[in-house]
Amino acid sequence: MVPLSQLLLLLLPFALPFIVPPTLSPSTALNLHHVAIRTHDINRSTSFYSLLNYTTVKKFRTGAARASWLSKGENGTMIELIEVPKEYQSGSSRSPDFVSDQVSVGLNHFSIDVTPVRIKEYMNTLNSTSMVRFNKTIKVMVPARQIIISGDVWEMAIIGDGDGCLVEIICKTGVLDYEPVDRW
Repeated sequence: MVPLSQLLLLLLPFALPFIVPPTLSPSTALNLHHVAIRTHDINRSTSFYSLLNYTTVKKFRTGAARASWLSKGENGTMIELIEVPKEYQSGSSRSPDFVSDQVSVGLNHFSIDVTPVRIKEYMNTLNSTSMVRFNKTIKVMVPARQIIISGDVWEMAIIGDGDGCLVEIICKTGVLDYEPVDRW
């Protein structure tokens, strides 16, 4: 018969991975899982984000609120919609106007990269699809324009969802052949 102490020593290497949790270092790659958006009408918001090719993958409750995760595919960042229950809704039914308000802190917008499709083409298609599906035009908060970020050339526009949350649509169109002056 094998003494218990020897048996434990024999089994310890196999048990360690289950006993000792893995450690994370600052260099461990972490990915953004989802962005959460509170809404007054989860069905309206789900319809809006379907225009951007997001589909519902999970429906659940978080406390008293109905919620859902929307996704564009297996590896993309998801959108979590959280419907504020009617009994808790008060005041404005709109998100703060972060286009006009340039001083408030907190989440301002999230961005969807549509490269290689150009912004004007994408916005026209998006607007046409919205008209066909919902008989409504897209609310453009910031019209399409070109911006330069550290030598990268982008086109961008910002649209508002049904609650006024800002969604930036971007497309990388090129790289400058020189390094712009750092204005930081």
